[in-house]
Amino acid sequence: MTSATPVLWFKRDLRIKDNVVLDYVAKQHLPAVYLYVFEPELLQQPDVDKRHVEFIFESLKELGQALGKYGGRLSVFYDEVIPVLQYLQGKLGGLELTSHQETGNLWTYARDKKVKKWCKETGTHWTEFNQDGIVRGPHNRDNWAAQWQKQMEVSIVPTPTNLLAAEIHQPLPTLESLKCNALQENTTIQPAGESEAHKLLDSFLNKRAFTYRADMAQPMAARLNCSRLSTHLAFGTISARYVLDKLHTQGADMIALLKNNQAVDAEDKANKMQMLRAYKAFESRLAWRSHFMQKFEDETEIEYRHVNRAFDVLGREYNEVYFQAFIEGKTGYPLIDACMRAVRQEGWLTFRMRAMVMSFASNHLWLPWRE
Repeated sequence: MTSATPVLWFKRDLRIKDNVVLDYVAKQHLPAVYLYVFEPELLQQPDVDKRHVEFIFESLKELGQALGKYGGRLSVFYDEVIPVLQYLQGKLGGLELTSHQETGNLWTYARDKKVKKWCKETGTHWTEFNQDGIVRGPHNRDNWAAQWQKQMEVSIVPTPTNLLAAEIHQPLPTLESLKCNALQENTTIQPAGESEAHKLLDSFLNKRAFTYRADMAQPMAARLNCSRLSTHLAFGTISARYVLDKLHTQGADMIALLKNNQAVDAEDKANKMQMLRAYKAFESRLAWRSHFMQKFEDETEIEYRHVNRAFDVLGREYNEVYFQAFIEGKTGYPLIDACMRAVRQEGWLTFRMRAMVMSFASNHLWLPWRE
């Protein structure tokens, strides 16, 4: 038996259902530290907004309650990760770090490399588990889809009910104490937390998906009939694998009813067929999500350089007037402006509208895409 104390480092996996890391730690039957770190430097990155922090904060409240129900205790620090690990090591005398692999931005990639270096220097074992079907390290891209499918078909892990907590405890800080970017003022956040993610999934699979294929391209209808799970998947209040498992289970049940001629009438049969087509379309979007995450995993530098290096010579110049008009929804192009005002206010926009506004900024306003 190891003398090191297990430390579960939550990152983009703020849930207890289908959490491989939590399951791994629980099976050790040792008092563990359940850790989340608000990193000051990360909170100041240009792609982080106060709205993101609020969503994480509210999700952590629910996560802490869920862990407590089963004997765990969430500790939340406001500091850089390595000083926190050094503090825990001093208190515990030794630790074993466990987390999911994270595909975030170039900053989190560099941070993880620093943590790996620290672990090597201190003799700390760090176990990382796959999430989202992303393949880390050298691999054959031609086989990626098959590898993703294989990882997505791994059985859902049960929710641990016998957690043990180490003596160390750091309570959740106040939201006001977390100094972060506040690019948007007077805005709303999407309802946060694991329970909200499961409500959205259930309402989508049982009702809202019915018009999904037609509505996902429509800016108003998409707000209601897209899954609206993107934020929850991004911060891990639900896993992509869990979503796919529910999708496949519900689809299989529907197919069984059709094969056994258990549809009430022709209309009921047609409705079930439409839902199955919606499920198939949604599954393809989940695969696309992981596909583009894989691109960032393989080529982290594309956060800042052109994918096609031929575009390096285009010579776009930053125009502050155009940029402000664009982000404030004051370009004079009604659909563009409506989309930008909506995303500022509510933090969500359907994927085709996202593509459209970015294309407008890049091609019509000739703005550099990095800004």
